[in-house]
Amino acid sequence: MSQIPRKTTRRRLRVEVFFAFVLLLLGVYVAGYVYTHVLQADVEQMRVEVGYTDPPTGFAGVIIRDEAVYRGVRGVNLNFHVEELRRVRAGQLVASGIVASRPGVVSFHVDNLEGAFTLENMDSIARNAIQVQMTEDIYEETEEFYENEYDEIAIRDAFRVVRGNDWFIAAYVPLSYAQNWFVELNLTIFLQDGGDLVPLRVMVYRLLREGDDVYVVFRTNFETLRFIDHRFVTFQLQQNPVQGLKIPSSALVELSTFPVPRDFVRERYQMMTVDHYIGNGEIVVEAVAGWVSSDGTTFYILAEGSNLRVGDAIYHDENPFVLDFIESITGVFVANRGHAVFRQVVLPLQFGYRPSEFVILDVAQNPYIRLFDWIVVDGQNVDNRLLLN
Repeated sequence: MSQIPRKTTRRRLRVEVFFAFVLLLLGVYVAGYVYTHVLQADVEQMRVEVGYTDPPTGFAGVIIRDEAVYRGVRGVNLNFHVEELRRVRAGQLVASGIVASRPGVVSFHVDNLEGAFTLENMDSIARNAIQVQMTEDIYEETEEFYENEYDEIAIRDAFRVVRGNDWFIAAYVPLSYAQNWFVELNLTIFLQDGGDLVPLRVMVYRLLREGDDVYVVFRTNFETLRFIDHRFVTFQLQQNPVQGLKIPSSALVELSTFPVPRDFVRERYQMMTVDHYIGNGEIVVEAVAGWVSSDGTTFYILAEGSNLRVGDAIYHDENPFVLDFIESITGVFVANRGHAVFRQVVLPLQFGYRPSEFVILDVAQNPYIRLFDWIVVDGQNVDNRLLLN
């Protein structure tokens, strides 16, 4: 049998490659058409709108200090040698022969709850102890020898010495407001003091989830003297309603990713790929899904559906990069062009707009979420591997 000339063979190969390429394009088009017009019909979407947080909610809190009470003769006024709110030294005479055993600020106000709320028990203060305010019954029980608002003439037979500038506020806050908090987080809360709303810089000192609520202890060293005679307070997490981008909370999804330098991910065959080292000196090309960070320096590889594992190495030229941890990224799927694209979002530190239904995003912190974008309402129903660009 005579051989086919090499030139004819090349021509046939070129024709076969051409038809294969045409069939591939046709398949991609048909698959895209089916997905866009059939599969997407059941995906509920919602436009991003301007939204406002609800009017601030007030939460009850109890103040805890490092304090000690000194008592004289019951019902007999003490003769004070120092003015109220003056700082005294350990061993200094304060009143009627009573010497301070510790340094601190003197307060003439004693509410008889100093032993109930202490530094030692502030990790486990019951909810009802915080929410039950000082009632008239409690005042009646103590009005004979404690200064309070019901006394026409205050009897001062006791005083406190408050040590240090640090003080604490313990409270129960709904999880929907506090789910992004962490220990040592700095916040500004707003305390109600008469008709004033006092901004107070605090740090999250303790954090414990209890069902749908979070038990939180704030620590601060600001406004110490202003609130030194307060025990129960009401505070807000924001001063006024805040404007931002309103999205449904159900749209939020958390994805597990491998963050890698952008140069280690290359586009081949219209796919994003990495050079994956699988051992024995062998490197294979792996297709990956993910997205580039806003600054363009990092590529977040979606861990789900990937052949990559923690501890694996990928290469760029001769340089290896080890995937040593997985990072969880929160975001939404934007579906403006018939397919869903994942966009990372920065959530507010506390939700304020019907927390179980909507989230108000800060516009400045979320440049890739725009007004009137189409958002997939149920982010958990999106097939990440197929839809991520």
